[in-house]
Amino acid sequence: RQNPTRGSLVARAQLARRDDMSVASGGSASSLTERARAASSSSRPDDDATLRFNRVDGGGDGRKGAIPVYVMLPLDTVSRDGRLQRVDALSAQLARLASAGVAGVMVDVWWGIVERARPMEYDWDAYLQLASIVGSLGLKLHAVLSFHACGANRDDDYHVPLPSWVTDAVNRDPDGLLFMDRAGTRSDEYISLFADDSPMPMLASSSSSDALLSAEAANEPLVPPRTPIDCYRDMMISFRDAFREYISPPNAVVDEILVGAGPCGELRYPAYAMSRGWEFPGVGEFQCYDRRALESLAAAANAVGRPEWGGAGPHDAGSYNSHPDDTGFFADGRGEQGETRERRGERIPSHYSHSRSSTNLASSPISRSPSGNPLSRSPSSQGSPGGSGSPRPGDGEWMRRSFDGRRMSYDAPHRRSLDSLAAADTPVGRWDSDYGRFFLTWYSDELVSHGERVLTAAREAFDGVGARLAIKCAGIHWWYRTRAHAAELTTGYYNASAHGDAHGDAHGGDGGALRGRMVRNGSRSTLGSSSSSSSLSNDSAEFGSRGRGIGFGGSGYDKIMALCKRSGANVTFTCAEMADKEHTPFHKCGPEGLLRQVVNAAERHGVEISAENALFRCDGDAFRQTEKNCGANVVGDAGTSRAARMHSFTFLRLCDTLMEEGNFAEFAKFVRNMSAGAAGGSE
Repeated sequence: RQNPTRGSLVARAQLARRDDMSVASGGSASSLTERARAASSSSRPDDDATLRFNRVDGGGDGRKGAIPVYVMLPLDTVSRDGRLQRVDALSAQLARLASAGVAGVMVDVWWGIVERARPMEYDWDAYLQLASIVGSLGLKLHAVLSFHACGANRDDDYHVPLPSWVTDAVNRDPDGLLFMDRAGTRSDEYISLFADDSPMPMLASSSSSDALLSAEAANEPLVPPRTPIDCYRDMMISFRDAFREYISPPNAVVDEILVGAGPCGELRYPAYAMSRGWEFPGVGEFQCYDRRALESLAAAANAVGRPEWGGAGPHDAGSYNSHPDDTGFFADGRGEQGETRERRGERIPSHYSHSRSSTNLASSPISRSPSGNPLSRSPSSQGSPGGSGSPRPGDGEWMRRSFDGRRMSYDAPHRRSLDSLAAADTPVGRWDSDYGRFFLTWYSDELVSHGERVLTAAREAFDGVGARLAIKCAGIHWWYRTRAHAAELTTGYYNASAHGDAHGDAHGGDGGALRGRMVRNGSRSTLGSSSSSSSLSNDSAEFGSRGRGIGFGGSGYDKIMALCKRSGANVTFTCAEMADKEHTPFHKCGPEGLLRQVVNAAERHGVEISAENALFRCDGDAFRQTEKNCGANVVGDAGTSRAARMHSFTFLRLCDTLMEEGNFAEFAKFVRNMSAGAAGGSE
């Protein structure tokens, strides 16, 4: 795709002088680097000899088994108007990190900053200046192409919105370009994946809806519409051209490009944003209620011969802050959770009630068909079948009349009515039903298909360059040691256990080995399809057998790893600093087992995996746990034990607290241990 303005814009970025750029504090990038080196050396004369050692660079000449350490830069490293901030202080900190043996740094390259002014007008100056400083210190740079907004999640102390012209396009299509939850609340963090191939009408320049209207009145010319995938691809091509000298061997500074594919740059749905009221350890909410999502769901339901499943997501999946056993969809049954809460004197809600923020579907603004009309009370309009029997709390009248009195059926010998699921001692919720397996397969496959589209665009843009490609996945560790894995399901990771197994056992959540008890998924996937609608089987038995439709083919992450293998991309995974014992047992957290499961999936598919910490910690316990998690023994498919090391680790993030003497001493020791290849301690 060619654009008459692209050549001049890229040329302008490429011709910017690297060494004599104007900076906020005055002086050139090279002079700032020299001052940083001098300041670092003079302030700690005794540290250099102690901390200098053979630093690895992520794939070169370091010691065998070494795990290079990178450091994530602050969110506001580049200002919203495109200036590199605090250049002197940043340069000094980078020099100190280099002296400690850090391999490089990671930075968010914000879409809302780079392409803020006009469509296809890119401002790379600040990021080129940063690359020059990083390279002059002998460090590497991991660039995260962040197509999401910043400010919606924990520890986001900086706000970077999507480009204003994207916001204007959203205003033109308010229910079709952003993710939407069941209550009709939209997420402005990332464009809905269901709109990937939908052209966005846009003006040549704009900053608000008022400006948009006035521009229309003045007949300002429209920029040719582009789809979100087009926008991502065009920015990646511009990045490649502007940074060619920094990504080309043999002296490449940018050695990895992480392609943002969702909120926080991670391949996932925005199921648990704090800006929408979520608090840990809520299960989150399915994000499948924008217009195009409902159209895709309806098409998938028709494809399997169950149109009544295509009107909406599960009606009984609770709210953002529900717990699994508060819901009918995710419930493990009363079991340990219910008994514990009952002993504490807490009320155990009905499986079919909406705890904390109940919503009656009959009055919900999202209770509508894909065409936008309110859902009728006919069987064909039911997106989340409720079955027959007596009314249940939270059900609207239309739910009580669903299926014209028919009961949802299951494949023999596991046939049971939904009435039995509503009983207080039900062992498992509707995630383990025909409908549940259908919906979760569709929901997760749409996420993988989105990853396919984004990585295809990245391959087209970066074909032949020296830098590696990678994507990020989130470490959703809460409720991991339950069968449903509710928080993972709403996020888009279909990692539910085989019937009767909880991942505390099946995936080593209590320190045990992965025993391979999950059954491989027999359903056909859409990994090779560019369509936004899943190519689901027309045979309803595809989702009715307990031996099928469970997880991503033996593990909840196999489809993602298979995608990365085909695309030549690495994976970066979070929660590497966490230990199971640090979490309250009631929340069923399993970060160690989750990490082992993901490493196993990567190993099966031959994908290199790197890690990040999820929360900022710079204490010795967290560093030791990270060393253990990044070099832990895992169990292979044949039951053989072998050491599986992370390709690299990125510490989140650079700040004044990290640079305090005591904290930095702990960090420097951690870097030495990781680079020495001694998981669990120094050699």
